[in-house]
Amino acid sequence: MLARKHRDRNRLRRATAMVQAVVFGSVVGVGIAALSVDTGLMFASKQELQNAADAAALAAASQLGASGDPTSAAAQEAALYASQNAVAGLGVSVDVETDLVFGHAVLNGEKYDFLPDEQPYDAVRVTLRRDQTAADGPVSLLFAKMLGVESADLVASATAMLVPRDIAVVIDFSASMNDDSELRHYKQYPSENGGTRPGVQVNLKECWQALGSPTWGQLNNWGSELLLGSYNPTSDPGLWKVQKSSSCTETAVNSQLLSRGYSSAEASALMSGSGDSTGNRYRNRVKVILGVAEWQSGKSGGKYGTSGGNGDNYVDDSELTAKLNFPYPSGTSHNTWNSYVDYVAGTSQMTSTDSNFRYRFGLKTFVNYLLEKRPSYANTPVLYMTPAQPLQAVKDAVQEMISLIVELETQDHVSLEAFAQYGTHLHNLTVPSSPSLLPLALQEIPDTLNCYQAGHFTAYTNIGAGFERAFAELTSTRARTAAAKVVILLTDGKPNINSAGSYVGENAPEAVNWAAEQANALKNLGATVYVVGVGGDVNPELCASLASRPENYFFADSTPDPDNNNQPLYVTKLQEIFQTLGGKRPVRLIQ
Repeated sequence: MLARKHRDRNRLRRATAMVQAVVFGSVVGVGIAALSVDTGLMFASKQELQNAADAAALAAASQLGASGDPTSAAAQEAALYASQNAVAGLGVSVDVETDLVFGHAVLNGEKYDFLPDEQPYDAVRVTLRRDQTAADGPVSLLFAKMLGVESADLVASATAMLVPRDIAVVIDFSASMNDDSELRHYKQYPSENGGTRPGVQVNLKECWQALGSPTWGQLNNWGSELLLGSYNPTSDPGLWKVQKSSSCTETAVNSQLLSRGYSSAEASALMSGSGDSTGNRYRNRVKVILGVAEWQSGKSGGKYGTSGGNGDNYVDDSELTAKLNFPYPSGTSHNTWNSYVDYVAGTSQMTSTDSNFRYRFGLKTFVNYLLEKRPSYANTPVLYMTPAQPLQAVKDAVQEMISLIVELETQDHVSLEAFAQYGTHLHNLTVPSSPSLLPLALQEIPDTLNCYQAGHFTAYTNIGAGFERAFAELTSTRARTAAAKVVILLTDGKPNINSAGSYVGENAPEAVNWAAEQANALKNLGATVYVVGVGGDVNPELCASLASRPENYFFADSTPDPDNNNQPLYVTKLQEIFQTLGGKRPVRLIQ
């Protein structure tokens, strides 16, 4: 009996111990669960706060390259992006007075150091808080409240900077980069991409004036203004129509011949085209009418008496004496007055737009001849001084970008690459001996560009070769490892040269594929490729395809701008684009 009671007491003690163990274990388990949940909440909230700080810092840094008041814009962006990132279900705000610090980032080996309050401001540190100082207070805990812990204070900081860039500016120097100054575009014209394009307000007169408003013989009257929508070459007093094998009916021609001392018989013979079909007689007749040559006719009572000529009505080679040498260097088939006569008397891009220009001689068609047929520096080494469009707008835009880079002290380096039939490296990435000399080094880019003209090297378009030169420079020893790589291409986007440097036709697949191949090589390098299509006859589809992303393609429209004397809209739009590109630096977290 006693043994049984002893066994019962033992079982009771064991049961009591088990109940106590279960109760104690439950309390400990709840505590561990509470600790686990709240620890997870704090870790998640900390990560959310860090993400918000990163986003706010990047957004703020992106505004430091803006014009106006960039620090105010940066503060607004930081506040906006912080508020859009919830932490533990509640918002987060920035105290711009204490938690936003602007400074300067300097390269230290392979990384950037942040120097608070140092100018120029190109970096910003953002600190976000969920503590007693924040509007929404600290992060409220869940189960830890049972242990007397109500909340947790969290702080996160991030520092972002505008990354210095190595920029390769790639310029199209093909002959078509002066087309918008030529008579071929003065009204609706046939596009090289198919169909027709509306005309632009050509600035051919300004190109002539930039040369010093020169005159040559009887090429001395500009005549009517080239007003878009109202100009008519048939009524232009500055153009004389002297048609081959046809009599000239311009009274001004007859009058000037008589005033120069030719007899009535000589003037009558020069006005007639009866002998033009033989040899150089038409060319000779025109050159005498234009006053760049003299005629010793041999006619009785003539300007030079009976010496030198046979007395008939035809201007033979042996009767011609040069009065005015061709004004620019000789050496090619286009460098004589004969070539100018042939150009006006034949078919050209000018006459494809308006056949009425055929046989009409004057300053307009002569300056147009220089731009269309003699654009290279070897032939006409003064055209770089003219505001030929769209190249002049390109020059102005590059200057705008460089000026902004200098103003913002961005630490960007810039190179200048060119292409026509081949690629040409014109200027190294700017690597001055000291930072203080960087503005002078950067200004060399537009100064160099201003010395070149459309068609400077050759008339052709090899976009692939331009990209190839950019790749070589951005991978050279002058390129900085820590700098973002950027390429800015300006072109009308009509390649006609393949990888071997051979002409294959306008927009031929070989030329297009070569350009795309080199653009992809730059993208694979990590470079951002911007493409700016400029001119009255742009190939927008190709230009857009070469850019890194759709938003990296810009189109500078040639639509007449009524606020700028009907000049093409790109004259001002390009400068706006390059103001954007000048300050459009990538951002990077550095801390």
